[in-house]
Amino acid sequence: YINYELAEKAWVDISVYNLMGQKITELYSGFQSEGSHVLSWNGSVSGGAQCITGIYVYRMIVKNNTNQQLFTRKMIKR
Repeated sequence: YINYELAEKAWVDISVYNLMGQKITELYSGFQSEGSHVLSWNGSVSGGAQCITGIYVYRMIVKNNTNQQLFTRKMIKR
């Protein structure tokens, strides 16, 4: 699960990458309201096939009227 909180309405883009830097799926891309949010990743690639067990990275971009922030975090698929 990916938990995050937005201070104000913003454009959010969250994607999952393998350790070679290849984008394997996009979890969300669009506007979200302020407040707490939770996304889950079911361990699959864009086509629906399951990923192998290992370490992956998700990247979250948050854009509002005044700035853009980029967050990158590791996660483990078991």
